[in-house]
Amino acid sequence: MPHKNWFLSVALASENLGNGVATQRVLIPLEPYGGTSQGSAVMAADILWKEQYLPTIRREADGILYPNSPQLICEDSLVLSSLKQRFYHLLRIIAPRTTLIKVEADDCFAWLASQYEQPNRFYHTLDHLYSCFIEFDFVLHLANDPELLAYALFFHDVATSEEESAAHAVSCFLRLFRTDPSITGTGSHITTLVLATRHIEQQTSFDAKLICDIDLAALGAKPDVFDCLYGLIRKEYSHLSDKQFATGRKQFLKGLLNKEQIFQTEYFRDKYEAQARANIHRCISQLS
Repeated sequence: MPHKNWFLSVALASENLGNGVATQRVLIPLEPYGGTSQGSAVMAADILWKEQYLPTIRREADGILYPNSPQLICEDSLVLSSLKQRFYHLLRIIAPRTTLIKVEADDCFAWLASQYEQPNRFYHTLDHLYSCFIEFDFVLHLANDPELLAYALFFHDVATSEEESAAHAVSCFLRLFRTDPSITGTGSHITTLVLATRHIEQQTSFDAKLICDIDLAALGAKPDVFDCLYGLIRKEYSHLSDKQFATGRKQFLKGLLNKEQIFQTEYFRDKYEAQARANIHRCISQLS
């Protein structure tokens, strides 16, 4: 079972004199209070709320801060809620091009999340998707069509093959907007972006280069993080023998090393190329 971090989420309402009420929500980690599982987190949150926050009225120079609306949440739900908010915001941006169908948006995200949360997934999960969007936020201003790039990113690992992932992305676009993406060329664009994450050929479209680099960014992680992520990949392919996994992995990694440049955009080359090559060389030596 992966470790989950539990938090007590508390709304702090600031009653500014003459200026109405402004609310902000804070997260209090429960692990220091013994909240390391759902059961212990419930107990820790209850004690913390009753003993520390419920009796508190903190007077400030500009008004009063008082806590309310306690919620128990875990790190997984933070990732899920962040991605869901991003997905709906993205659809609203795309919507002026066509018409968004709200009920389909709910069903589509629920299905999307369920695919990334399958029990046999350990690396290609919502955490991976969340990490991809962290990288995306640094380069969205460089993209030619950041909205469709983000849309393709949501679907790039939704299935076990990029071809199937691309088909789902186009199909969901049709359901979401009641618009045939082939009419405007949107379907072709989405397909190109998702298929780019096969990492087989050099891309010509700049947005395709970006999605490739975003997907491979973890290769440039610090060695301890890289090793941890590599362990998750191995676990995801636990149905393969060590020999089968090593053969396939070395083939993929050597294919990356044989390229003149692993990363296809200047931003990601400058940020990750050197560390990625060091990580890959070390990984291949360990697989040999």
